[in-house]
Amino acid sequence: MVNTENWANVSLMTSLFDERTVKFKVQFRASNLRGIVKVPQLQFPLEPFSELAAFHADRVLGQNRVPPTGWTLVPMSWLLDAIQRHPDPSHVSFVATEFTTYASSAHLVRQWKGTPSLEVSVQLWMVDVHHFLDSIYVIPYKAHNRSWHRYFDPRFGYPESVTIGIHHLSQTVTFDFVIGNNDRSPNKNCYVAGGCLHRRCRRTRKRPYHPGPPDFLFLDHGMSFYHGSPPKDNPLSLVNSTFCVFRRGLIRSLLNLSAPVETCTLPAADVRDPHPSLPALPLTPGEGSAPPCFSTLLWQRLPLSVRRRLGWASVGTTQSRLRHVLHRVEECLGQWPAETVLKP
Repeated sequence: MVNTENWANVSLMTSLFDERTVKFKVQFRASNLRGIVKVPQLQFPLEPFSELAAFHADRVLGQNRVPPTGWTLVPMSWLLDAIQRHPDPSHVSFVATEFTTYASSAHLVRQWKGTPSLEVSVQLWMVDVHHFLDSIYVIPYKAHNRSWHRYFDPRFGYPESVTIGIHHLSQTVTFDFVIGNNDRSPNKNCYVAGGCLHRRCRRTRKRPYHPGPPDFLFLDHGMSFYHGSPPKDNPLSLVNSTFCVFRRGLIRSLLNLSAPVETCTLPAADVRDPHPSLPALPLTPGEGSAPPCFSTLLWQRLPLSVRRRLGWASVGTTQSRLRHVLHRVEECLGQWPAETVLKP
């Protein structure tokens, strides 16, 4: 996937849903395999860097919801040719401002094997993907307000018929909080492979269809790792949060990577842990020595150029947010039974 000798064609994409970013599609030489290429751009300079870091965060946590994502250098001429072939002049103009001019002015293009090239992320394209609210897992939802937060407050609960959807959203909210992603809600960047229900997705659905039962995907993480503060629109970021529904497997993974923040810092880093003690949860962390640092394991998996671009300040604070989640779980268990708080 990251070996560009396996790329047959690159094309400029237009928006699929409600995105506002520049992206490209690559057709691999292997039959029916495609990928989506993310590039740095004016409004979203960390787009490909964040995408790769989110993939590795997902794998460190053992969730396997982010499609395979790699890092590579692409000849700039391939991307420029794809832009020129696009039939929509207005979109080409948009891309020229957001991407082409920006990449040049920000000095992101560098020589590689004698060719001006750009570092990009490339992610395996998933088939039969639809909005969460167009799928069989749809929940009662009102756009552009926080009414959906009530489903995670045990005082109100949720209908049994939407259990799967609620549990998925809980996993998504927790993951987004840890990586600092502030660009997702039930009606935005929330996707299901298969399970098309709404006539809108039936109208645009194309073969091949997703094999097996519908499944959830974590896609579009270009707004992650921008800063160290919690994502402002995430339910877990609210003062006096009532969010108390968590996926047991994900919380166990967080607990197994919950080393104190001070033990995760790099030289000259100044990061203080707001929760210096480990929570007492009915889940067993790894046996033996103290749990390792999620942020350190994530940092070690990133290419040097991605580390330099994101910086330890943004990656390192994932540990603080991870521990914040665990202490929120502890607070919830002080109010509610474990079977109410920790779901399969």
